[in-house]
Amino acid sequence: MPTPAPAQPSTPPSALTAAGLGLGQTAALLGLVSTVGPLAIDMYLPAFPAMAADLHARPAEVQLSLVVFFCAMAVGQLLYGPLSDAFGRKRPLQVGLAVFLVASVGCVFAPDIRTLILLRALQGLGACSGMTIARAVVRDQHTGAQAAKLLSMMILVWGVSPLFAPLAGSLILQIGGWRLIFGILTGLVALTLALVTFVLPESHPEHRRVEPSAPAMLRTYLRLLQDRRLMGLTFSNASWSGSVFSYLATSSFVFAHEYRLSPLGYGMMFGVCASGMVMSSQANSWLMRRLGAERQLRWVGLAAIAAGLFLTTTVLLHVATLPVMMLGAFLLFASQGVSMTPASVTALDHQGDNAGAAAALMGAVQLAVGSAISGGVSALFAPQAIVLVGTQLACVAFGAVAVRAAFWRGGRS
Repeated sequence: MPTPAPAQPSTPPSALTAAGLGLGQTAALLGLVSTVGPLAIDMYLPAFPAMAADLHARPAEVQLSLVVFFCAMAVGQLLYGPLSDAFGRKRPLQVGLAVFLVASVGCVFAPDIRTLILLRALQGLGACSGMTIARAVVRDQHTGAQAAKLLSMMILVWGVSPLFAPLAGSLILQIGGWRLIFGILTGLVALTLALVTFVLPESHPEHRRVEPSAPAMLRTYLRLLQDRRLMGLTFSNASWSGSVFSYLATSSFVFAHEYRLSPLGYGMMFGVCASGMVMSSQANSWLMRRLGAERQLRWVGLAAIAAGLFLTTTVLLHVATLPVMMLGAFLLFASQGVSMTPASVTALDHQGDNAGAAAALMGAVQLAVGSAISGGVSALFAPQAIVLVGTQLACVAFGAVAVRAAFWRGGRS
């Protein structure tokens, strides 16, 4: 297996540049590739109560359709990352999007909740290809602040999902029901697959590819698991996955039952709160140049804990009005926006030819932790405000500890 190349201070002309794609066009295309997966989450959130009624399912069963999606994405990323290191970025991405497309068509016609859950698992196996490989493509071209700039521009595109997808899902729900949501998602996945096929160039040339074998894949992952910085920052991002996934699985029921929000009102509320992540993420490049990733992540962790304590206290004191809940969620989403990008960039900077496997491991751990937390919360607790905010507080506190472990200078492991 080739030895991972060290991060270079400057980046040679990339395949994307050679193909005539500027930084903005690259960000738009990669943003779309990494967005279709989150769209399969956010668009159908407002439809949870309607799906439960239409499919004669319990709320926990509908929540399970989200949890299995996350779990499948976690498993799939472990495959797509090494495959993209061995065969290039483009072909594995095309295969994943094709699987995603077929499963989306099946969701439109799902006759019952069990079938839908199985199809959602298949969707997750395909959707994770875009989220994994897009990050590897960024690492192929840039490191450091320049990579943070590209990722932040991608978030402008990716941020459309939490901002407008629940609202769009609410409107589609009123027009044609929850099945139409999956029908429109099918069209978006088909468009993405076409753009990847005809527009996206290959960014990982043959001479940089690694040995395509199961033992080589295993050796790569074992080596990556010993990288304290990579794993610490991975668990930092995983804490945000736990916070967000528990919010996604629980919030629609909480705001419908405790705050009497309609699906349309929930979609609008969700978009306003999630806008904090999109706005804050645009400061990442500036912050990384002036503070450095370590200080930025430490300060953001403290801010997130403060926001989580604020929310938990107001809920316990029964003063958590809708504006208070929205403010707390906005602050947590904003903290996420200035945490996950510097953590991802710093973790991948020195992974060289194994960037795909490292990105896959990061994504898989994030999704596994998020799935375990949201699945456990859904199974053990009724969807209530105190469960929602308490879970978020625990997650961000764990994330702050993980950041300290990643940058701890007292030892290697």
